[in-house]
Amino acid sequence: MANKTLPMHKIKQVLLFLDRGVSQRNIALQTGINRRTIASYLELAQQTNYSLAELVSMEDSDLAQCLVLIEKDSILDNQRRIHLESVYSYFLIELKKIGVIKYLLWQEYILENPEGFKYSRFCEILSEFSKIKTLL
Repeated sequence: MANKTLPMHKIKQVLLFLDRGVSQRNIALQTGINRRTIASYLELAQQTNYSLAELVSMEDSDLAQCLVLIEKDSILDNQRRIHLESVYSYFLIELKKIGVIKYLLWQEYILENPEGFKYSRFCEILSEFSKIKTLL
């Protein structure tokens, strides 16, 4: 899941399609949701003690708790972001050096933090930090 949780109605739509036996490929085509994301929600659903139909019929808050989406994503994302903010000044200094690119910095970052952000999100956050720094 690309660092962002899908809205509950989309999750329920995916679970409903899966319950009806629609292939993950067809679900991806119909909803525009990546197949890996669909597979990860299926895996989360299978880890619960509920059937797909039972999950679809749950209230949004109950489903979120059941799939442990809200807390897990927000806590992990906040921890990763706080760590990235702590090393931001180092990245800024390094980026000014000749031959240093964001990808090299990300590789260094991911070696130290294997559970860290993927490259695209790393670049987004780095750009956000740069904009904030220039405004100050």
